[in-house]
Amino acid sequence: MKDISIWMEELKEKLLAHFGGRLRYLGLQGSFGRGEATPKSDIDVMTAVENLSIADLDAYRDIVATMEESGRACGFICGLEELQNWPRYELFQVMADTRDVYGELKAILPAFSDEDVRDFVRINAANLYHELTHRYLYEDRERNIKALPFCYKGSFYILMNLHYLRTGEVLSTKKALLGQLSGDDQVVLETAMGGTPVTEENFDEKFALLLRWCRRLLREMREEG
Repeated sequence: MKDISIWMEELKEKLLAHFGGRLRYLGLQGSFGRGEATPKSDIDVMTAVENLSIADLDAYRDIVATMEESGRACGFICGLEELQNWPRYELFQVMADTRDVYGELKAILPAFSDEDVRDFVRINAANLYHELTHRYLYEDRERNIKALPFCYKGSFYILMNLHYLRTGEVLSTKKALLGQLSGDDQVVLETAMGGTPVTEENFDEKFALLLRWCRRLLREMREEG
């Protein structure tokens, strides 16, 4: 496909032509935003439109359909008011994982605190813990082996938030974050990045590691809170 910056500029012009001043923000998220995209990566777009309606959603879908590689487009769209009332625990993640294309995201997001970021770690670690135990109990081993890498994938965002809590530093790429980690945190992210693939031989070890890691985070967030 064409350069992602050109792709996003074309999308911006089409959205401005339709929404005009109601288009308040356009950003790029995910692997393309981090400069880590592969030929199979989705194009994660974040859009904020003032007074978003169902008719606007229909129009947005039709506009995206005119774009090259439209089948790879996904992402998040919402009204401006809804964004300003969004749960605080997700706001750091939204800010850290989004590259501005039109407008400034920081200017339209409400303020958030360290406790909100701590909630992100706690909630996502709990959700991951639940998914791990549920799959382990109710799916066969072969399906668990295939699913575990996807469970690991979510650790990146948890670790990004955790690193920010520890240091105040925003590291939005996996490579940069990996270089600042140690112990289980480092091994978990290495696995998420595919450095040590999950196999029949190491499944038990990798499963136990991720479950132990979630348990540790839940304990640490409770103690710090």
